[in-house]
Amino acid sequence: MQTVQKASEQLLLSFYYRYSTHGYITNETIELQHDDDEWTLSVDDDNLNKALLAIVDNSVVLLKNAFQYLHQKKLVSFESNGSFLEAIELYDISVTHKGIDIVEGVSGAKN
Repeated sequence: MQTVQKASEQLLLSFYYRYSTHGYITNETIELQHDDDEWTLSVDDDNLNKALLAIVDNSVVLLKNAFQYLHQKKLVSFESNGSFLEAIELYDISVTHKGIDIVEGVSGAKN
C-alpha cells in the first residue's frame, strides 16, 4: 500500500512538471466526492484523470489525502468549494514557492 507522503511526492512532481512546462497545472475543476463509504473522482480532462489515478494506484481516498497533505504543508495551493469530509471541488491549482523550492532542491527549503 502506498503512503500518503509517497503519493503526495508523486503528485507534487507531476504538478511541478505541468506547471513548469505549461505555465499552469490544469484549467479543469477536480471534484472529489464521498458517497456510501466510497470516494469518487471527476475530472473532464481524461488525460489528467488517468494521470491522477495512476499516481495513487486508483485509490481516490489516497488522492484526497495527498491533496489535503500538500495543502496543509503549503506546497500546493488551490481554491475550493466544499470540504474534504464529504465533497470538494478544487480549482485554480498551483505549486507554491515552497513547493517549487522542495522540487528544485533549493537550500533551506525543508524549513
